[in-house]
Amino acid sequence: MAEFPHLVQMHKNLSKDGLAAVSVNLDAPDDGVEKKVLDFLRQRFHADFTNLMLAKGQDVDNWLEKDLKADALPVQQVYDRNGKLVKTFTGGEHYPEIDKMVDNLLKQK
Repeated sequence: MAEFPHLVQMHKNLSKDGLAAVSVNLDAPDDGVEKKVLDFLRQRFHADFTNLMLAKGQDVDNWLEKDLKADALPVQQVYDRNGKLVKTFTGGEHYPEIDKMVDNLLKQK
């Protein structure tokens, strides 16, 4: 969650240039969790971009490994304008490298 404020700021600064930020919530999809998560993201972080959530019956570990192709949290993934995965970052603070990569990708039209 420590990386999230940076993602929100990137979205605010770069969405006009084509950046599409997406967050993923891996909490168990119980009744009411969607509203709680969205309220939390919007009120605490003022995040107004897409947030994906697990569907009922989805397994967190399976989804993390098979769909995100990641083995640890937090995960940051950078995609190009065509939706191709460029790089996956796991754990720790990677935003200096991510910022540079995103800037370069946004320059490509």
